[in-house]
Amino acid sequence: MTAGGCDHDGTFHHHRFTDTTSLTRQIAAAVCDDLVSAKLLDREVADSILAQHHTVEAANNSMPGWLHWGVIILLQLSCALLLSWRTVDADLWGHIQYGQDWLSTGTLTATAAHTFTTPDHPWINHENLFELAVACGHRWFGGQGLMLGKCLLGLLLLNFIGWRLQRQGLSGLSASLCLLPVAAGLAEYWQIRPQLFSFVLFAALIWLFEFSGRDGARLRRLWLAIPLLIVWTNSHGGVLAGICVFAAWVTLTVAHQFLQFRRIPPWMLVEASSLITAAVGTLFVNPYGAALPRWYAVSLSAPRPEVSEWAGLLEGGPAAIIYAVLAVLTAVGLLLSSRPRSPVETILLVSIAAQPLGHIRHLPFFAIAFGFWMPAH
Repeated sequence: MTAGGCDHDGTFHHHRFTDTTSLTRQIAAAVCDDLVSAKLLDREVADSILAQHHTVEAANNSMPGWLHWGVIILLQLSCALLLSWRTVDADLWGHIQYGQDWLSTGTLTATAAHTFTTPDHPWINHENLFELAVACGHRWFGGQGLMLGKCLLGLLLLNFIGWRLQRQGLSGLSASLCLLPVAAGLAEYWQIRPQLFSFVLFAALIWLFEFSGRDGARLRRLWLAIPLLIVWTNSHGGVLAGICVFAAWVTLTVAHQFLQFRRIPPWMLVEASSLITAAVGTLFVNPYGAALPRWYAVSLSAPRPEVSEWAGLLEGGPAAIIYAVLAVLTAVGLLLSSRPRSPVETILLVSIAAQPLGHIRHLPFFAIAFGFWMPAH
């Protein structure tokens, strides 16, 4: 059997396949050879891709189909168990009630009507969209439906990450195995709370980074993040972390462009500055205008010793162990991987990994970024 490939100069090559090895292995080798010949791929990268392909192929061929799928199902159930954390947030009743008030009256509550001492105090709510969602969910599906929906949303997020990993060359089994530490990092925080929206929107932001590519010329695709950040602004305060990560990605992309070509086109500086300005501006797209950013400034400037999630890593209990596992896997992957590493992704991942040291509540963001960027290594 023969297959062909075209060089960058238009020459068409035929590759003769024999029966000594698998057809897919020879096709992969032929494609890599053509890409190397066309100078679209480095030989070192091509050899790394082929080595991983051979490893995955050997693993798949050595395992019966029923066992292969059985293990994947077992791993999925393990992730579902981790995401079925049964602790109920003490504020859940309030989130549902505020959403129901909005549904009943058609307008947002302007004062803190559900307090005993200051019912006329102005009410600035930064979680309106989440509360609308849980109010609708509770009305249509009840409490059990909310719990089930929470678990299914987590599995959907994990399997989206798994799908991305398979597109990077991992087998279904390998991708499912790599989701376990991600699920463990999410588990304690995957409750029916506004943070759910932050975790899902953060994953969408990371995917958007991949979609935009690492080429500075593709910065324009990052404008899709602006409506995402507007939704996030009206769902949870985690949007502040999202804006910081977004600004860091744009800045690192421009810096990488300069290190590669020793110059930055003026249009790139203008677009990067506009993107960061627009991202910060999304904080003002809410029913309260500038009052919401002012409230953030006051709220975040005060220490929160009574909130366990605001504690540092060493006070984080079991979450500190999960953090240590993710950190070790990240360090091993970055140091020993034979695959090329993106400097932008690496710097941003290390920066995200440092945040739980100060506040353990940032652990899920580290787990999600780990899931997108580290398993391939």
